[in-house]
Amino acid sequence: MNRVGRHRVGTMMILSAITAVTFQSAIARGQEKKNPVTKVLQPKAKTKPGRAKELLPPGVKPGRPGVPEPTVVLKPGEAPQVKFDTPVYDFGRLKAGGDVRHDYWFTNTGTGPLEILKVKPSCGCTTAGSHDRIVQPGERGKIPIKMGTEKFNGPVNKTVTVHTNATGKNARITLKIQGNVWQVFGVTPNRAVFGRVNEDDIDQTRETRITITNNTESPANLTNIRSSNPTFSAKANTIQPGKQFELVVSAGNTAVPGANTGEIKIDTGHADKPTIKVPISLYVAPAVDVTPAKLMLPSVRSSNTKRNLYVRNNSKEPLTLSDVQVPNPGLKATIEETRPGGKAYRVVLEIPQNYKPAKGDKISIKTSNSKVPMLTVPIKDQSASRTVRNQNGKYIVPKSQAPLATKASKDLAIVKKGNKPAAAKTNKEPAKPQGAPSN
Repeated sequence: MNRVGRHRVGTMMILSAITAVTFQSAIARGQEKKNPVTKVLQPKAKTKPGRAKELLPPGVKPGRPGVPEPTVVLKPGEAPQVKFDTPVYDFGRLKAGGDVRHDYWFTNTGTGPLEILKVKPSCGCTTAGSHDRIVQPGERGKIPIKMGTEKFNGPVNKTVTVHTNATGKNARITLKIQGNVWQVFGVTPNRAVFGRVNEDDIDQTRETRITITNNTESPANLTNIRSSNPTFSAKANTIQPGKQFELVVSAGNTAVPGANTGEIKIDTGHADKPTIKVPISLYVAPAVDVTPAKLMLPSVRSSNTKRNLYVRNNSKEPLTLSDVQVPNPGLKATIEETRPGGKAYRVVLEIPQNYKPAKGDKISIKTSNSKVPMLTVPIKDQSASRTVRNQNGKYIVPKSQAPLATKASKDLAIVKKGNKPAAAKTNKEPAKPQGAPSN
């Protein structure tokens, strides 16, 4: 057979194979139509190991944490809508100390009952009063708001978030309060902050200056200046009689390691603002400190683990660490210098999987500093608690519950098998399901 003949034969064989495959595919499609195969739904993504599904209290929707579920059951075709008369309220210019009060009126422009599920101001200075909760189509309601102005000075912009049972952009509406607040006395800066000081340097006296300006026509006179903490003192210098003053605040050498706070009170002789209060703060870093101050270990660990303790030398003398004492022979400690000259160290702890902290367990590290000869870090068992969100959107811990790694993981295992978790035992009779006959 010549070359042309062989080519023709090969082409015919390829065409025959394609025809056979096409015929078999047609037969398979016909059988599928006669005996359709049930589709197997793929399971949803599993929860990450060690993380239980968040449990929400009754009446809270998973999609909007902290927002209660609607109590109104809408009928087919009903769709509530909301329109506020003034979603932005400008109160203008106001003297600090008074309250801003405003009623936000709204109308249900939809075809179903409108329910106000939650009203949430953006900060603690703003509160919502008793408001209309269910408003029928075409009817009006109001949300009263009160905002305190005592601590404001200058432009103010606050928001109030309103959650409803409407859909789309009407499900959550943001109301705004804006304006300008002025203080009788301008205090710049509004607090005396000395920052962070090392313990070796507290023998030096420190000063900071604050300008106090009277923004009214009535004259003022600063007298009777007193401090709530003897570490701090203050005196006033007059820049412009009756109008402007300089307050000089001093921090003495009696400050102790840690946070030192206080308040300066000043009498002004002004009817609108008889007293001015100026907060003070100073942090004294101890000669040697360790971070973290407490070592928290999970109740259940899948393997051996390591934890680091960071020791910082805040003194002028070089520091050396030695003799790390551990409460259990299974724990191993290694000291590493991270900054030359004895300025900083890292203590690496190797913790076996089966180690359970007992009451009073601690890590003790001996130092060469005479003020801090020993550093102590308690070891605690971190009982991982199952938290839920309440209706205010905050995480809370139920009073009686097993640790997450034990009870929650068991519940997940039971759910995985297709059963419901066992209900907690209580002395109360379990609630009957809706529609159940009474005894």
